[in-house]
Amino acid sequence: MNIETTLTAWFKANQKYSEAHTLTYGNFFYCWVYNKWHKEWKPKKKGHTIGQMYFVHPKAGEHYYLRMLLTVVYGAISFEDLHMINNVHYPTFKDVCKALEASQLQLGSQMHYLFATILMFCYPTNPELLWQKYIIAFSDDIMFQARIDAKKNHTICISNDNIYNIALHQLEHILVQNGTSLKNFPNMPIPASLPEDLLRHN
Repeated sequence: MNIETTLTAWFKANQKYSEAHTLTYGNFFYCWVYNKWHKEWKPKKKGHTIGQMYFVHPKAGEHYYLRMLLTVVYGAISFEDLHMINNVHYPTFKDVCKALEASQLQLGSQMHYLFATILMFCYPTNPELLWQKYIIAFSDDIMFQARIDAKKNHTICISNDNIYNIALHQLEHILVQNGTSLKNFPNMPIPASLPEDLLRHN
């Protein structure tokens, strides 16, 4: 007998709702509500839901790697789907994680789109607190590029403040493309002007 869980219900939501593909399972709780009676996810009308994935110890093996995948994979419709990366099937979740790492998956850019989605459609009460909490994750790709540049040119040194400011510029760019702006979200920080030598990171 198949047991319905919040995870298998997420698979079904991805089949049923195209907008479900904008969130990983790990972030699904922000904008969707799980109905325990009907055992299905429904889009939340307003606000965001307080919820989180269970902690899994690294020694838990495949369960640990599955949890890792659920924080970065979008739109999966089955467990089999989670084994696929770029149309290549990997036998274990650990192998999938290694493949993602090998392809230099940069989560910062994905986080920008996620946060923009939350701002535009989930109406968080205190978005600035979410931004402050996950600022390092939002800046992951920028830091990655900065390290590469530092190896090529030892004179390059980008401060954390500038890195976070670039992340804000990238978020603002996504919002503007969707007809809005950080200025429309009270208490959210506004990006400052960037020095000319940092514009290429934006």
